[in-house]
Formats: sequence, C-alpha cells, structure tokens
Amino acid sequence: MTIRLKKQVIDILRVLKKKDSEVLARDLIDEMKIDYIVLMSAVNDLIAHDLGGFKEAELNQISLTEEGKDYLKKGLLERQLLNFLLEEKIKEISIEEFQKRINLDKKIFYIGISNLKKNRWIAQSKATGEEK
Repeated sequence: MTIRLKKQVIDILRVLKKKDSEVLARDLIDEMKIDYIVLMSAVNDLIAHDLGGFKEAELNQISLTEEGKDYLKKGLLERQLLNFLLEEKIKEISIEEFQKRINLDKKIFYIGISNLKKNRWIAQSKATGEEK
C-alpha cells in the first residue's frame, strides 16, 4: 500500500522524526514558520496514516502588553509617583498640584493615587503642614 502525503506533511514529519521528545505546537510553528492550521492539518494527515499523533493540553500563558512593557521600562505607576515625591523631597502636596507637576494622563494619575491609598502608602488630609 502506498501512502501519499503532501510536501508540507512530509516536511513536518521529517522535523518531528529528528526530535527526541514531544514537541509543543507553538515551538514547531516558530521553528518551521508555518501557520497553526497548516500544522494541525498535517498532524491530522499523519494520524490518518498512523504516522503521528498529538495530545491536547491547555497551556495558560501570560505576556506583557504594551502598557506592561512601558511599566517594565519606567516602573509601576505607584513607583513613579513615589519616586517623584522622593526626588522632589515633597512631604505634602495637593492632589491638583501633584497631578500638574508629574505630567501624567489624568486617568492614569488617579489610578496610581487610588492604588497608593489602597495600599496605605499615602494618606490624604484636608489640613496642610501636617507630616504623614
């Protein structure tokens, strides 16, 4: 009996034969620079001829978003706010003045302030001149 396989299926089979252990689909996709659908189609062809197979496993991965990469470079928002206060030797400042001087987007600034309060790293008072 002759088995007819597409060229891509044969190429994938050759790469798989060189591997010592199981291979993750994403690693094979990266190595061969092919699409996931192409790989799975080839794997299904190999299964049909009892030449290969696969196991499905759910992998949960995380990766940095652009915002995350920005925080990696500049530091977390809370750290940026605290560093500003430390560098400027500020013990007390109005929220409005702080927001103007640090030059952050208003929404981002208030998220940072909210996190600082929630973590009890800053305290807000109505009186001035009081050291916290």
